[in-house]
Amino acid sequence: MPGSSCNPCGQYSPGAAAAFALLCALLLVTVQMLGDRNWLAAKIGSGAAVDKLKLHPHGAMAAFGVQDVHAASHWGGLPAAETPEGARSAAAAPAPAAAGLAGLAEKLLGPAKVMNGSLPAAFREDVKGVEVVITRPHGEPKAVVLLFHGCQHSAVDWGYPSPTCSSCLGLPEEVRIVRMVTKAEYAAVAFSSTDKQNRCWDAQWLEQSVDLSAVREAWAVLAARENWEKLPKYALGVSSGASMVLLLALRMQLDGIVPQIMSLPPHMLEGTPSDPVSGKSWGYPPTYFMHMALDHATAQRVSADIAAIKSKQGAWVTEKLLRPRPVTAELLAERIEGVDAAMGAAIVRALSSEGLLNATGFLVEDPRQSVARWQDTLKGVPGLKAIDSLQPEKSPVSEELNLAWARHEIISDHVDEVLEWLDARRRDGSAKLLPQVKPRRRQRLLGRGVGHEAML
Repeated sequence: MPGSSCNPCGQYSPGAAAAFALLCALLLVTVQMLGDRNWLAAKIGSGAAVDKLKLHPHGAMAAFGVQDVHAASHWGGLPAAETPEGARSAAAAPAPAAAGLAGLAEKLLGPAKVMNGSLPAAFREDVKGVEVVITRPHGEPKAVVLLFHGCQHSAVDWGYPSPTCSSCLGLPEEVRIVRMVTKAEYAAVAFSSTDKQNRCWDAQWLEQSVDLSAVREAWAVLAARENWEKLPKYALGVSSGASMVLLLALRMQLDGIVPQIMSLPPHMLEGTPSDPVSGKSWGYPPTYFMHMALDHATAQRVSADIAAIKSKQGAWVTEKLLRPRPVTAELLAERIEGVDAAMGAAIVRALSSEGLLNATGFLVEDPRQSVARWQDTLKGVPGLKAIDSLQPEKSPVSEELNLAWARHEIISDHVDEVLEWLDARRRDGSAKLLPQVKPRRRQRLLGRGVGHEAML
């Protein structure tokens, strides 16, 4: 009524008014939580993991997603009380049944943002005889990330086809990494190995490596031309490229490295990082291993490398483990340029009808071992042939199937967080460890996607 008070609590006692105010506050908090689609999907699907566990072909591996292996996070051989400053612990991913909850979240919250979209143009060139693909951020770069492919791949995987890189393939995980790099205002520089047959890196011998010398020379020319000599340098390598970055850190001063799905023999990591020409030496850089749950041999070798880096180099070192995930229309549409929700759903239906996916959407066999089956099955998906050759090592769909299987494939998940962790190690320079977070509080906050720093 005009002139009357708009205070709904005015007619109640102070106790009732306080209770009403508390109820309003709780309602507001609930609405804010519902606005977080990751929290919503995780909460709705949290009870499905146990029920669906037995349906996954890998048994205990049904709990997919990324796992931080905190026991391996050390500096100078001392175990960290918790993830170091700057790191973001990865929350457990939603259960397999929660993969289909994206539609519910979209109805409630609107369409989710996807990674596909504008990416700065890639530029291919030869520098001192080395093929290089450069993607610059829109402004002046704050740092540079050197990128090293796996066998049967090359630098052109890391950019979309364009007039400045007509041979670029734009494979989904590679360009997703480049997008994270440029979003952080870093420049991405991808190198090709000198081996033009198998396209592996020569990383077996420190002093005899042809690729090691070639990359150092190419980088020296490029850095001088672009005025990047004083910028922080990080390096990320995949498979054979991971061996390369582990070796490169012994001959090029880097601020952090990310070896994915590969290691080196531990004795090769015991030398002093130095430049034999100038005589300058430096400490081994912070190292963040990323590998996959089904590759048990690599996991053992990574553990050996972690021990060597801790004991012989006294450097920061930690790891992330990527677990299997279901193949969903959302995954394919988000990761692969040109695949929309309808085509993603058609791909999933085709794989399911052929018996390549189980009841919860997980692959039932290694896609590297069932190439002919999934190729024949997917040839009938309308429109897919125009954007995907379906040829292993060149196919976006093949790459995402390998990622979902989680044995041996490039990983874009959480690379932005890994780069933040490396940058924090560079900036603080003190290797300061964070205090312990109480387990229950940590689990509750991680369920809402809160980083470790915000927990303190």
